[in-house]
Amino acid sequence: MIEERDLKIIEQHLCQLGEHFDSVQIFATRHDPEAGGTVNAQMGSGNWFTRYGQVREWIIKEDARARAEALAQGEDEEEA
Repeated sequence: MIEERDLKIIEQHLCQLGEHFDSVQIFATRHDPEAGGTVNAQMGSGNWFTRYGQVREWIIKEDARARAEALAQGEDEEEA
């Protein structure tokens, strides 16, 4: 479970990064068997639309990269 201590750590780093960047979005996860698996937290500062757009663009690019790698791997297996 994300605790107040965890959120304070994230907020501290968010503030530090916010001194140098217009917008910051932090996603953090940790395996916690006591909580029944993985716990997560997210926090951001700056323009929400900018943060949303940056995260969305990253997801789109990562999906495209993963598809290209899967296609290339499939082509390699067909040649073998």
